[in-house]
Amino acid sequence: LVYANPPCAPWSAANTRLGLVKAIRLVDSRLAMTNRTMETGMTLRPDVFICESVARAYTLGRTYYDAWAERWIALGYGVTYYLTDALLHGLPSTRSRFHFIAHRDEFAIDEPRRDFIPVTCAMAIGDIMDNFGHLPHHVPRRLPPSVHEAMRRCPQGELVNQFAPCEKLSFLNRKLVWEAPGFTVVDLMKFIHPLRPRYLTRRENLRLCGYPDDFEIV
Repeated sequence: LVYANPPCAPWSAANTRLGLVKAIRLVDSRLAMTNRTMETGMTLRPDVFICESVARAYTLGRTYYDAWAERWIALGYGVTYYLTDALLHGLPSTRSRFHFIAHRDEFAIDEPRRDFIPVTCAMAIGDIMDNFGHLPHHVPRRLPPSVHEAMRRCPQGELVNQFAPCEKLSFLNRKLVWEAPGFTVVDLMKFIHPLRPRYLTRRENLRLCGYPDDFEIV
């Protein structure tokens, strides 16, 4: 098995500079790293090769991946396109992903259970909400009083920058919803706690990403 995760910036929704113009994204210089990933896999010829990317790779990059699929098929492989979300597999936050899978033998993937119960923010981080310092990286950031006030006024699920027009806040600064799964984590220090006027700590973000409490950032 070879599992690869080259940079997804050419297809990512966070890459707003490129908009939704497919032609521009298809000539993004960073695709060279995905090209090398595919070429390495074809050189190694494992039983199964998986190349992961964001879900938009399946739409904006469909012709790109179809061309690689033809090359893998010419080598005697089958190719499966797999779209899923980490939320369906137990993560307490959304994370949609596209997997390009080349395989020598017949390949089947079990569908996620339809009766599963999503893991909410309350379930994931409720036990450490105000218990700072007892876990690595569970330390709140100090912010100007005006930012704390904007976070307090911001409703759950909304962007906080509309409540702090004088502060330079990222478009990613969104308040989470306590009784719902978290949003896709792009930056470890951008989401606002649903019940407290502060950013999530790194530990709370790591929990939303599925990391165990003994995982430390070096």
